Amino acid sequence: MKKKYNLSQKENIFLAKKSLINAIYNSARLEGINKTIPQTKTILEGMSVSNVNIDDVQTILNLRNAWRYLLNHLESDFDLDFVKKINGYVAYENLDWGVLRYGNVGITGVEYKLRIPTESEVVKEINDIMQIENETERAITYML
Repeated sequence: MKKKYNLSQKENIFLAKKSLINAIYNSARLEGINKTIPQTKTILEGMSVSNVNIDDVQTILNLRNAWRYLLNHLESDFDLDFVKKINGYVAYENLDWGVLRYGNVGITGVEYKLRIPTESEVVKEINDIMQIENETERAITYML
């Protein structure tokens, strides 16, 4: 796979901060939060938005907090503990957050059940992915 981008860390940080509102907006949409980009921006600026569910506001703020943590800890190792910390911010106030999934989950409309991961398997998989030299391939592999 060809290396897609060749940006410095400073350029990557600039790009992340520049597109932060859109990234949070798109992540919130994946969670079923149907707010507009201006509403999302207003919430992130700390102002209230009429007719917005408090849980939706909290989810948007949780996503912001995860991004803040990520941007403030760029020198940290990318390992399972780091991933669980990000999850802790994103899923804050849910039933259980910041831990590896330990219960069964299903997908609506199909009989397939996801296998419960073991910590050693996840650690190995993350370590294997982090050994991929090409940053583009590494990012896509981790995402998938």
